[in-house]
Amino acid sequence: MNGVGDDIVSEALNDEARAKKRSPKKILFAILAAVLALSMIAGSVALIAANIKKPQEDERNSDQGEPIVFSGSAYETNEGTELPDCLRSVKITCDGTDSRLISPSGSFVIETAGECDEETLASFMSVSPATAFSLKKVEDKKFIASPASGSLIAGTVYRLKIGDPENPEISYAFQTENELILRSSIPGDGATGVPVDTGFEFTFSETLMRADFQDYISVSPAVSGSFSLCPDGRTVLFLPENNLKNDSVYSIEIKKGIASASGRTLQEGETILYNAPASDSPGTADNRMQAGPLGIGDTLRMTDNVSEVRLY
Repeated sequence: MNGVGDDIVSEALNDEARAKKRSPKKILFAILAAVLALSMIAGSVALIAANIKKPQEDERNSDQGEPIVFSGSAYETNEGTELPDCLRSVKITCDGTDSRLISPSGSFVIETAGECDEETLASFMSVSPATAFSLKKVEDKKFIASPASGSLIAGTVYRLKIGDPENPEISYAFQTENELILRSSIPGDGATGVPVDTGFEFTFSETLMRADFQDYISVSPAVSGSFSLCPDGRTVLFLPENNLKNDSVYSIEIKKGIASASGRTLQEGETILYNAPASDSPGTADNRMQAGPLGIGDTLRMTDNVSEVRLY
């Protein structure tokens, strides 16, 4: 035993002697290397912890405003036809308007009586014919339901129901348009007192293909300006470079051939007349449409500066 102990002591003394022979630079380098190694170990531990926590955070974020996709024919609830208080009153419109004749590219706006989530609304909601919808909560009591395929079928009646599909407590019916049409213009046909610094809007029934709209829309007398497609995809905006001339009649021709994203084209052209005010009249025409519910077969009568639209 003493021999082994002596060897250990001897080795320790030799290590101490060798340590004393090391230069200060080598000692400093060893210290820095040790610090760097510790930093790398700490970083690896933090990265592992972050990766363990990330799935939980992603799962939590997915519940905040992410849309869900549900089958429009699915009414699955164990509560029968007993609606929760948040669904006792529900209003459904298409693109925020009260029209029952809608564009195939439209989305439904659903407003509930109380706050609820997408899963609750989807479990009590059905659509016929069966259609998959993406349902997204945009406010506490407001949802957007968009067809998962991107568009509805043209010329089809869609019924959205809340409650038992066979005996719903709330039901709305909408019909999709079967052709591309010009829905409205601002100012409207025959408008008088149009401000000389006005712009022009032409709203169609479907999302349009991007095109050189100057090939399809012309102004007479000629007016220089620029065309653009608004973010809704259905409204073409024309902004004249200069003011219109006072006491003048302008004619805008919208030619057939404008194409929608679905491939339908405008089958009939249309001419719209505007009357700019006399030089001593400032022109303060109201460009807003009259409000109120609108159904199939109704005529929407608007103010002087917006076209009349007949729904069939």
